Amino acid sequence: MTCSGDGTELCGGPNRLSLYEVKPTGPSVVQKAGAFSFQNCYTEATNNRALSAKNTVASTMTVEQCSTFCTGYTMMGVEYSQECKYFHHLKYTPV
Repeated sequence: MTCSGDGTELCGGPNRLSLYEVKPTGPSVVQKAGAFSFQNCYTEATNNRALSAKNTVASTMTVEQCSTFCTGYTMMGVEYSQECKYFHHLKYTPV
């Protein structure tokens, strides 16, 4: 049956229910930001940094924003949701 408020939409019918669900969504992986493309997820050793490089910290950091700080570098990464790191070589392998 059509909806009483909008005849172009279906709203169930006799013994029928049009059911909708909100699917939980989590953070997504940004595939490309500026000149940078997503490579992988990396882990750090317990007493050594994988991302020993320059960094910029902002409480409003995004992947896209981080990429703008990274001109002249070959790699960049975001850590702890607000730390933008930029560097030329990664020390460790992916998780």
